[in-house]
Amino acid sequence: MGNFIQEIFNHPQQEQGCSNAIIDPMSGVSLEYRHLIKKDKTRLTWNRSFANELGRLANGVGNRIKGTNTITFISKTSVPPGRKVTYGRIVVDFRPTKTEPNRTRLTVGGDKIDYFGAVRTDTADMVTAKLLLNSVLSTPRVRCCILDIKDFYLNNKLLRYENIKMAIKLIPQEIIDEYNLTSMAHDGFIYIQIEKVMYGLPQAGKITNNELQNHLRPFGYKPCPRTPGLWTHDTRQISFALVVDDFAVKYVKKEDLDHLLKLIQSKYIITIDKQATQFCGITLAWNYRKRKVTLSMPGYIDKLLHKMQHSTPTTPEHNLHTWKPP
Repeated sequence: MGNFIQEIFNHPQQEQGCSNAIIDPMSGVSLEYRHLIKKDKTRLTWNRSFANELGRLANGVGNRIKGTNTITFISKTSVPPGRKVTYGRIVVDFRPTKTEPNRTRLTVGGDKIDYFGAVRTDTADMVTAKLLLNSVLSTPRVRCCILDIKDFYLNNKLLRYENIKMAIKLIPQEIIDEYNLTSMAHDGFIYIQIEKVMYGLPQAGKITNNELQNHLRPFGYKPCPRTPGLWTHDTRQISFALVVDDFAVKYVKKEDLDHLLKLIQSKYIITIDKQATQFCGITLAWNYRKRKVTLSMPGYIDKLLHKMQHSTPTTPEHNLHTWKPP
């Protein structure tokens, strides 16, 4: 009997551990941060979430979030002459399996940035990831482990700083008070200097991936030259597929896995899923004895149908429209 991956897309009503957009439960419309802070039931939750994000990027917020000094709030006059100022996009998400399930991320409008260096980044595609999972099933005594690096992009220095601006009305009052932003505002906007890599920068993936290679290469880990996103070791029986900050690790010996974990943890904060239950938002259910893994995205179809639904028409429509040739 051949080894195989069985893909079943289940869709029960309850929330599961994959990445989800914020969907209005009544209309099915995708809600953005600007919508959520207008609703009484969600305002405090998402204001606090965005305050955590800004504090994490800047120099902290209160006593609950430690900063990474990725950004600095500046006045408009501090923007270098002739440099483009791009926009910031606030992305909201619900991740039930994370320690902070209501997640807000500030990303950079990379399409407005003049960057002429190399930006291409090798990352594993779905085919590579599936082949790795099949390889786990096909090889005796092999197991899979999933790793996730926290704030993977946020600790790498930029050679040239970039700048964004945001409407001060979108910034939580807690951040305005802590960083005295009212005095910096210009025409209702706050200017931000980006000093480390952030999501959305065209150079972000390249810089971050180079840092990872420089960290792991001296210890025998390297990306395969002809299979983007697949890494192997010179002597150890271990390999992994890398998709942004998610690792699907195939290993035989526990000591090899511990070696990789120790190296990554010396530089990054990671979460470890030794049962390999989630990878890139896909739920994995392993049966090593039968050499089978089931891939599913619980709730995906129901959420998609709910999002695509249209409002009930005010006037009943019982007849088809007359077809007209194009």
